[in-house]
Amino acid sequence: MSEKAFRGFFHRRNAGGNIDYDIGCGRRLFSVDRAAGLLFRSNDQHHHKHFLRGFLKGRSGHYLITAVIFLPMFLWFVYGTVDKWVYMVKHQKAQHVMHRCLAGMQTAGYLTVADEAQLVADFASFSCTVNPFTGIMAPRESRGDSRVLRPDPVSLLIEAVPSPQPFQSEKLLGNTPPDGAKMIKVGGTMRSERVNP
Repeated sequence: MSEKAFRGFFHRRNAGGNIDYDIGCGRRLFSVDRAAGLLFRSNDQHHHKHFLRGFLKGRSGHYLITAVIFLPMFLWFVYGTVDKWVYMVKHQKAQHVMHRCLAGMQTAGYLTVADEAQLVADFASFSCTVNPFTGIMAPRESRGDSRVLRPDPVSLLIEAVPSPQPFQSEKLLGNTPPDGAKMIKVGGTMRSERVNP
């Protein structure tokens, strides 16, 4: 095969007097022995290293390096944003349940057994766990508390543990996050309208 068939490639003369044809990235594809008129393909690993180096220095290599650096940062940002949004939605639902129960307490003078059970079930519906012993701070019928009568205020405070736990970036930064599970806390106070004990 003649040399004219490979004029589309860049060529250079090697130390042996032959001509090497490459694609401009330092990788030798073919070598032509001018004296013998032979064409053979190169399998030299040295040239493969030059090809990789040339690829990384080229535009495609720059795109690859940029993706490797910025893709994890982008995914971290997206995941943290979505996780924070989910946490805010759960907090809003918790506030809605709290205000509904507090309205019932305003009339009854305390948190009734039925409202307490419904409160725990509503929090569980959006993956939040309320401990019925320590997660509800209010006068309750289940504990035998007295009704709060008018015009005294009646209060309700709820602590719930969301599942799964919100994303804690402190771990990725090498810092130690606060001990214990992160909790959703909602509460409020209204004047009791209960007249009779």
